[in-house]
Amino acid sequence: MRQILGLVICLIAPGGLALSQKESPFFSCISQSQSLPFDFVPPPGANQFFSPHCQYEPALGTLLICFHDLTSNQTKQDQLLQDSYGVIADYCGRLGGANLDVQTFERRYQNATKYILSETEARSHNLSTPIRSPVRLNLTTVMTYANSFSLFAGNFAWAYDFSTIMCMFWVVTLGLIGIFNHFKHFRWNNKLKGGIIDTFRGYIALPTLNGKHFQPWNMFGSLGEWAPFKLFDSLIPTTQESIIVFLYCIMVIISSSVGYTLQDQSALLGPKDLQYYRYVADRTGILAFAQLPALFLFGGRNNILINLTGLQFNTFIIFHKWISRAMVILAALHAYAFREYSIIRGHYEKISQETLWFFGRRALEAGVLILLQAIYFFRSRWYELFLAVHIILALIFIVGAYFHCKSIGYLEWTYASMGVWALDRVWGLMKIYRFGVPKATFKLHFETIVVSIPKPDNWKPYPGCFVYLYILSPSVSWKLWESHPFTIYSVGNEVRIYIKKKDGMTQKLYNYLLAAGESQLRVAVEGPYGHASTLESYDNILLLAGGNGVPGPYYHCMHHLEQAQSKGWRKKIHFVWISPYFTALRWFGRELLDLQTKDPHNYVSKDIYLTRENKLVQKTSSDTKPTNSRTPLISISSEELMARVMGQLSEEHLADYNVHKMRPDVFKLISSVLEEAEVEGHRNGLAIVVCGSDILVDTIRDVVAHKVGTSGKEMRIDLFEELQVW
Repeated sequence: MRQILGLVICLIAPGGLALSQKESPFFSCISQSQSLPFDFVPPPGANQFFSPHCQYEPALGTLLICFHDLTSNQTKQDQLLQDSYGVIADYCGRLGGANLDVQTFERRYQNATKYILSETEARSHNLSTPIRSPVRLNLTTVMTYANSFSLFAGNFAWAYDFSTIMCMFWVVTLGLIGIFNHFKHFRWNNKLKGGIIDTFRGYIALPTLNGKHFQPWNMFGSLGEWAPFKLFDSLIPTTQESIIVFLYCIMVIISSSVGYTLQDQSALLGPKDLQYYRYVADRTGILAFAQLPALFLFGGRNNILINLTGLQFNTFIIFHKWISRAMVILAALHAYAFREYSIIRGHYEKISQETLWFFGRRALEAGVLILLQAIYFFRSRWYELFLAVHIILALIFIVGAYFHCKSIGYLEWTYASMGVWALDRVWGLMKIYRFGVPKATFKLHFETIVVSIPKPDNWKPYPGCFVYLYILSPSVSWKLWESHPFTIYSVGNEVRIYIKKKDGMTQKLYNYLLAAGESQLRVAVEGPYGHASTLESYDNILLLAGGNGVPGPYYHCMHHLEQAQSKGWRKKIHFVWISPYFTALRWFGRELLDLQTKDPHNYVSKDIYLTRENKLVQKTSSDTKPTNSRTPLISISSEELMARVMGQLSEEHLADYNVHKMRPDVFKLISSVLEEAEVEGHRNGLAIVVCGSDILVDTIRDVVAHKVGTSGKEMRIDLFEELQVW
């Protein structure tokens, strides 16, 4: 009997259809009555377990009598009966081949009581004589089943409760972060400093965990420089992100480990080892599915939470990675525990042939492959291949998950995930459609490609945003679906993108332009993405750029220069570009000249640091045009700089830029900005925007964290990173 019942439960609830406490009377009664020889032969193809009790009146009457007996001594008997009636009507409609009217159950019960047989009488029948009357089941035996079903259903309740708690964890955590990030829109936010606030920000919210965040970290330390050990490179979350991830992982461990109540012998599941395998299988299966909506939401480009929380896409990708790891581990535990349970119960050969088993296995295999191909070593070297394989495997996973649960429930999580993913893709296509597919001008400046794209009038970019660029030219690459994220600068009626030659698509584009020269190529632009940095509320803005990371900070500089001039804002803006050589300035020469032209009164402090240039000409005192109290130590003549930037002499030159032959000390640089702000009375906060190499951005983050944590009475400092690495 228990073998048959166990198989039924395997089929209807293998980590899918949650048996609630409302269903306990139904399964307790039907389990006890299953072996009674009622005078009913199920029609071909009918469910052998449910159809007799749904289609044969004496068997149905047996269940109704059992419901009344189970609830007779309980409070709220009427409600319990109605719940039980609803359950049997539901199962009979879905699996029993009969649509029963709940309103007739009380009348049917009264009729059944007129013809009752005791279970002893019923079982004393000769097996050749079928039962044609309702039977009053032995309540003691039924209660044994009820207790087992109660624990079985309780395990599902634990799983649902933990799933809700984990969902609320993300809601509360991201909600709090969003609230404090949105405070930055208001000038009074700069009063939130000192004491516990600066301690928290300086030691938790801002710093890296071990000096590296955007830089890859290797668990083997210096050995990680050797090629064989590069496989173990990874990106480490910041301290705050690490704490959030740690708490999430603790919740996953606790939710899958506690709350199991085992009986010495379960009427439903048998001995303790079987109970434990089954409970773990159900719990981890539910918890794995519960991760799906957040997993797909956090990994999407059109994640609404980016704007609601003020967090970077990079941060959500970190959470996306850890949720995926937890989900795959939970799914693997679910598969292992259910396999062991099925083997011991003797159901493995049958259940392993079921559709749900086949697709569940495919989904798990796809999930494991996703984790393996998404490691930093592969992702950073072959991004286009990684992305294509990632999407294909994700499709296999979600399709497998859908068919795994199609017949047993839990599709609400699958539908939610599919909906999030579909909406993300549709919204991305709408962004592409809105921008159109214009022809862009591609120019090659040494190893930097400058792309100028005509901009639609209704397309509104903002400082700090980025776009995904598609090059729709088979002569460059036949993989027209490939795209890469780039920070932009918008001026007039065009968008400019500056691409540094690397591997993959950018290498192909570089080779094409090297052979063809300046070209007109059709492109598609998906964006803008990212959130606008809220710099208006700060008196001081420090814009730090490294190498090809200059477009973002420069965009901020031009935007806030215009705002300050037009609105009369009392701000101090510092623009600092760190670059290795003079030749590296040429591709951005016209933008440097634009800034100088539009800032004739040196409203913006402009500094360029050249870290590897050997040939510099010391400015004479007559050449020097200091723009602030920080006189440059080493500079070149404006005419020579103009020649190197533009390739020819011109009346327009970069005399307003302080050019330094040195690697800047960013700690001293930030300190000097703070000191200057104090002297000039600009005390309402300092916003630091940084975009550049991973080393530069990580260094700035830790310097800012140190300044905040030890600043004492200094003004509030907020950091805005615009480097995107995932």
